[in-house]
Amino acid sequence: MDIWAPFDIAMTTDWQAGRIQLAFVETVEADWAAELLARVSDGHTLFVPRSLAQLVREVLEFANTAETSPTVQSDQIARMLLSINTEHNASELSPTGTASRETVERILNETFSLNSEQTIARLREALITEVASVLFDAPLKLEVLQGNTMDTWFREWPDRVIRSELGKTPADAFFVANGIPLGDLLKVGGYIVARMKSNNQLQFSRSELIAAGATESAVDYCILEMSAPIGSYRSNLRRDRRRGSIEQQRYTMTRFPFLRIADDTLLVLRYQWVADRFFGSMLYWPTFAGLPGFLPSGDAESGSVAESFSDGMNHIFERAVGDSLANIVANSTLATRLITEDELQQTWSTQRGAMPSACDWVIVAGRLCIVVDATNRHVSAELAQGLGTVDDYAADMEATFSNPGEKFDQLGKTMDRLADSGHADFGLGKDSVFAPLIVVPDGGLPNTPTSDLDMQLRSLPNLYRFDGRIYPPTAVTLSMLQLLEGVAERFGRHRFYPDVIEVINTWRRSNLTAVKMTLEDIVDGVFPPAPYRNAYSEDIAT
Repeated sequence: MDIWAPFDIAMTTDWQAGRIQLAFVETVEADWAAELLARVSDGHTLFVPRSLAQLVREVLEFANTAETSPTVQSDQIARMLLSINTEHNASELSPTGTASRETVERILNETFSLNSEQTIARLREALITEVASVLFDAPLKLEVLQGNTMDTWFREWPDRVIRSELGKTPADAFFVANGIPLGDLLKVGGYIVARMKSNNQLQFSRSELIAAGATESAVDYCILEMSAPIGSYRSNLRRDRRRGSIEQQRYTMTRFPFLRIADDTLLVLRYQWVADRFFGSMLYWPTFAGLPGFLPSGDAESGSVAESFSDGMNHIFERAVGDSLANIVANSTLATRLITEDELQQTWSTQRGAMPSACDWVIVAGRLCIVVDATNRHVSAELAQGLGTVDDYAADMEATFSNPGEKFDQLGKTMDRLADSGHADFGLGKDSVFAPLIVVPDGGLPNTPTSDLDMQLRSLPNLYRFDGRIYPPTAVTLSMLQLLEGVAERFGRHRFYPDVIEVINTWRRSNLTAVKMTLEDIVDGVFPPAPYRNAYSEDIAT
């Protein structure tokens, strides 16, 4: 934990995680240490979040907890990480997990021997691990989490949410479900992450937290709901092993980011898990589970308070997406209009009470027409932890995107109407090219070249009729949409940088080619690094 917290913080602040890793490797004293140092200095990676998590997991499961047990040395930690990395990377083509010249040749020879159906099948097999790995490794920036927490929990419910038991804001619902004010809990989280960032503090006693201004009820909640003693922790981790491979499993540790030790002292297991537990999506689950109508299956009774809360959070997600899109359009010189679902339906209504199917938003930008829909759907727990199968993934995709009435269907019907009357109704270009985007939460389907291709293939039955007038549909996470929003606000009218609409167009056009690019790759390639990178902060300010 002493090395992981600085590594996590560096990944989301000054991007100097490589220095943290190198500083650790320099402390390793073994006959193979020089070779390890040379490789890390050359850009190779020893610290991988999944490997560090498995190391922590195995320490919790099997380490001697006696006070007289010897201290683990750097060379032991490095040896264990090398072993775990090898285990994770090993395959039938490379038992050692290394990509030697012979291994690469075998992979290429096998790949070129496959027909198109076999190639797609292999890609979908690889996608199961890829999706889980991307979700596991994704860095969470504290300031983004905290900003989204304020927007999500402390703004009033959207007008569609009228259940009085939920209060005026989601924070009121949190109080009803958990018995403590959310603001009190966030103060504890703010104190803990600040101390971790300032001096790498990893232990927090009850007395320290209360002396720092925390309420007793908030501290009790942290101890009882966010931590577990070693015996309970080991039982939970053994249960994980019975489920299947532990390589991608993390939900036990994200639920309990603290180990509870003597006198109710909290020991941090990972900085990012702590930040997510206090300020991220983890706040939803204890609230949902604590409201009347929540069922042991994880669902909610029809018409219950819990169901109304879940529906209300979907509306809040849509509001967040709409706010970002409005800012993107306002700061773009190419986008001329943002059309909402209500405007689309009012324009297309043909008889009283009959509302036509429409996507949530349309951005008009010359010839480019960006059609956007939002779905507050996370990847299932099994798939997110690498425990699902290709069939599980297909079922998840169908339920969210492919089935009748779902996202591909909604987008297709919207584009039909826009192609037919969009020029007269909304000023679209007569030769518009459509770019369908589906916005998902940060725990939703990640955008990778493989997931992008798979979504394109799965959308063909719904959208093939637009061939030649459409970019491949794709999923974009809320955080990536907010990155575009930040790019638009910072560089929207800057003559040296492309308009944000050009970025979207370039991204989607690249996915018509064999060399597919992620949105993050394109943003990193054409804009300066984020302002919090110290080396560039002065230049950006000028």
